[in-house]
Amino acid sequence: TSQITVSAWVYSDGAQDQFDKIVAKEKNTYYPFQFAFNGAADDKVNFTVSDSTQDRSVVSDNDIPTTTWTHVTGTYDGSTVRLYVGAAAQASTYNGSFSIETNNNPLLIGGRTGQFFNGRIDELRISSTARTSGWITTEYNNQNNPNSFYSSFGTEEPRLDNADSIDTTTTASSDYLSLLSDG
Repeated sequence: TSQITVSAWVYSDGAQDQFDKIVAKEKNTYYPFQFAFNGAADDKVNFTVSDSTQDRSVVSDNDIPTTTWTHVTGTYDGSTVRLYVGAAAQASTYNGSFSIETNNNPLLIGGRTGQFFNGRIDELRISSTARTSGWITTEYNNQNNPNSFYSSFGTEEPRLDNADSIDTTTTASSDYLSLLSDG
């Protein structure tokens, strides 16, 4: 495959160790994709996609805060690896065209032996399409504040009276049915 979007809400309960996994596709040699923490020196998150020969990683601009829900999204569109925290694109990108490794290995959610995410994960989504920044912003806004995407469509239309009714008599033709209206 040459495109992917991975997104999730994460709630870090404290300091993360290096390579603590939010989600990853188990590797043969390289993880086809993974969200993991840098750990050790900081709590930045990285999104990595790989072919069978090399990792391509991007890193968040800042540490992921602890004890609060944070939305993270990683994308690869066939030429650029990008990372978003909330709806904000991060400065780090990787440019290069390659096909993401595919394998039959398990999907790892929350870690693997010795590399467990210290926290909670919600709304994990994996797509074989690279979502645009506009789509990611909308997804973030809709999930962060569901009332922000609901709007009133105005008042209800008045009921039709008999003079404005529509005749629903149908006539058949070899190709279609049509509705006839008065006037």
